[in-house]
Amino acid sequence: MCGICGAVSIKSQTDLRSNVVAMQEALLHRGPDSGGDFFDGELGMAMRRLAIIDLETGNQPITNSSGNIIVVLNGEIYNYRQLTAELLEKGYVFKTKSDTEVIAHGFEEFGLELFPKLEGMFALAVYDRQRKILTLARDRFGEKPLYYNSRSDSLVFSSEIKSLLTWNDIPRKTNREALGYFLRLGYVPGTLTMFEGIQEVPVGSILQWSEGRLKLSSYYEPNYEVLSDLDSDVEAISAVREALENAVRSQIVSDVPIGAFLSGGIDSSAIVAILQGLSSQPIKTFTVKFEDAKYDESVVARAVANHLGTDHTEIPVHNVGFKADDLWRIVDHVGGPFADSSAIPTYAISKEVSKHVKVCLTGDGGDEMFAGYDVFPQGRRLNQLALIPSPILKGAGLALGAMQRSSKLSGINLIRKTRRAVDAAGQPPALRFPTMLSLFSAEEARRLIIDPELRSVTQGTLDRVSALPKSSENWTPLRRHMYHRLRHDLPQDMLIKIDRMSMASSLELRAPMLDPNLASLTMSLQDRFLIRGKTRKFALREAVRPLLPEIVFRQPKSGFSIPLHKFQNDEYAELSQELLRKTAGPMSLLNPAAIQAIRQTGLATEKDSATTSVYRSSHQLWALVQLAAWAERFNVTA
Repeated sequence: MCGICGAVSIKSQTDLRSNVVAMQEALLHRGPDSGGDFFDGELGMAMRRLAIIDLETGNQPITNSSGNIIVVLNGEIYNYRQLTAELLEKGYVFKTKSDTEVIAHGFEEFGLELFPKLEGMFALAVYDRQRKILTLARDRFGEKPLYYNSRSDSLVFSSEIKSLLTWNDIPRKTNREALGYFLRLGYVPGTLTMFEGIQEVPVGSILQWSEGRLKLSSYYEPNYEVLSDLDSDVEAISAVREALENAVRSQIVSDVPIGAFLSGGIDSSAIVAILQGLSSQPIKTFTVKFEDAKYDESVVARAVANHLGTDHTEIPVHNVGFKADDLWRIVDHVGGPFADSSAIPTYAISKEVSKHVKVCLTGDGGDEMFAGYDVFPQGRRLNQLALIPSPILKGAGLALGAMQRSSKLSGINLIRKTRRAVDAAGQPPALRFPTMLSLFSAEEARRLIIDPELRSVTQGTLDRVSALPKSSENWTPLRRHMYHRLRHDLPQDMLIKIDRMSMASSLELRAPMLDPNLASLTMSLQDRFLIRGKTRKFALREAVRPLLPEIVFRQPKSGFSIPLHKFQNDEYAELSQELLRKTAGPMSLLNPAAIQAIRQTGLATEKDSATTSVYRSSHQLWALVQLAAWAERFNVTA
């Protein structure tokens, strides 16, 4: 686990070394154990290392035997031992026992065909000195980040945007398309970032730079076509159990102790149960204990830990109120506004866990692989609602809107939720899911935005998140929804959060649920093995039921989040007022009166109402505060 950076230029190399070193220093938190660099004429590459595998000889950059292939790697290649054995048979000589050297020799042997062979989480750079080609690549699901800025004569890359911005002449201008998506959805999709000119290497993709020309190709695309011949519950459950065991076994490769996050939910409990079964001594498990019982799962986590016999630690997160450091830390490490407030407890637990271990397994990805989110059955109901003739749907939406405005009605939560569902059902099929999950509705965005270009993005078709691959013609509606979560919400929200907040404390997190072989299995299963009646994650639940106490299966699903409205103290109110009064940069594109209305509602809402929920209003305010803080921190222009 590391941070990597570098640059290649066909014109001026005058400041190449100093600029690359500055980027490297900005990544110190990602790799405090050691650093390394390589410079060769037009190219410079550097990295910071968190030593996990091959502690003695695994420092980077690493080259092949001839020194013509140079590699820096952020992440872990879990099947590197198998690949090493294959390459040894072909006559390659290894100087280290690290997973990085596999890439150097593997690239020499297989070229771009190496990347589909890699099982792991990674973002890497490979430089071919003879051909003068720089190759960047990312893992299948986006666990590890890689950003770049390209021009006709140069390319600069880094694991984090803040590091990239140490480069002298990268502009700090707002990407209006990205901002439009952020306001509607709460995240920035695809290759976009909030900075014009800074992009992200797409998940499962390869980017090559040669003499000023860029070539982008994909080596992985999810396939949800039912290909499995598993017909019975016994077969499907057995296959899931075996694949999950293999995934955990493959991800415990490490030369340092490994622990696990244990939330009390099915996913993390399943990982911990299998991990403990593979260990001869109690593994270290960690859970957050929230002060608010509605958000706290520590009782269930404690029951799981006692049942399995783990060495368990509870980390309390009190409703002590907002601290400005929480905000600036997120903005600094994400390099943009981040609407998901669960980054706050993720950092808290990561900081504490890093005092005990360097590596932890998590249950992240389980909901995406096994259809665990509430929105998946909601998607089915949306499709049923969409069968109602359009005029009737529109009339129902208007009637519900009128009902919302009447504060005397009972059942206001149901009225509000029903109106959102009706509005979403009236959209084209590909837009129903994004509409249902939007941070700001199209109507709210119209009131908030005064810039015509930005408004056109938020009122448009949201192509970057509504488009589906051609192969989706053979997918079920459930699988289309699952693709949306896997391709957009997972890499641009969940995985950003766990990577940035854990690496801020020099902690490596691994997600066995995103193992490619397990993913391939779950994608090929019939829907009935995922959702059975009101039961979600059916096959996963049954696969681990013999390993876990019954309380896990009785526990209703609860997301890992904080009661944000209870953190909104005087410090938060003052800082939000200071930041949201600013009219420079991207804030100049928004309506000041609408901003202040959102602030007032976000701070004043203490319980759900007909017009908004506590969660929604507090997170709309949080998103705007994040936006203003990002603009100030990085001196961003409109």
